[in-house]
Amino acid sequence: MTDSLASCLMKGARLLGLSLDRDRAGLFLRYLEVLQRERQNLTAVTSPREVLEKHFLDSLAVATVAPLEPGFSVLDVGSGAGFPGVPLKILVPGIRLTLLEPRARRAFFLENLATALSLDGVVVCRQRAEDFLRVPGNRERFLLVTARAVAPLAVLAEYCLPAVTVGGRWVACKGPEAAREVAAAAGALDLLGGRLVRVRDLVLPFSRAVRNLVVVEKARPTPDAFPRPAGVPARRPLGVSGPAGKKAKDGEYKGHEGGGW
Repeated sequence: MTDSLASCLMKGARLLGLSLDRDRAGLFLRYLEVLQRERQNLTAVTSPREVLEKHFLDSLAVATVAPLEPGFSVLDVGSGAGFPGVPLKILVPGIRLTLLEPRARRAFFLENLATALSLDGVVVCRQRAEDFLRVPGNRERFLLVTARAVAPLAVLAEYCLPAVTVGGRWVACKGPEAAREVAAAAGALDLLGGRLVRVRDLVLPFSRAVRNLVVVEKARPTPDAFPRPAGVPARRPLGVSGPAGKKAKDGEYKGHEGGGW
């Protein structure tokens, strides 16, 4: 069973245009074991093959639109069970990864996960994005910022873009309705210094489920006024009139509370 799962993961990575050796595939299987032992409800997806595709391969797809190199500083906002940040760390061990997760139990899980997988260069911060980004050293520090669902794009932009260094990228993992969110977030992206690069349609290799990767480049510095105080971005999204949008149920890939399905 283990060899079958490893082969499936390696094949899925190849279909995405990525290279994953057997040692790294073994780390993903260890990750799967840690998830399966965890008692808190991190994900509704429990089938091993579904976890491989809908969590691991889906997370790795970020590397197809934001190539990573050792030494790159990466921030995963609302990391939850570690997606997509930890899979990217397994793929490119030399990146410096910060996992931002405000909930204590999930932050504790992430710390234990990094230890269980013997991952060096991983820092877990138990803070809200609005507070984390008020620390001067955290602003415009990261070459890549990721977020898997978490919130509507107009809200998410205020959690992520202030952290991206000028010339760096923010990649938001979204579901099939990404185009609507992108249109609603146009004003927020401009105000926060972002420039939309592309929205890449992604079809997962086995289930053929559709995902979208929204790729935003940091074109200029974010004004110091942003992010606004904790809770304000979600209540009053920049450039959006009316409700910002609702979070989806686990598995719908629209707003999964920090990357956990």
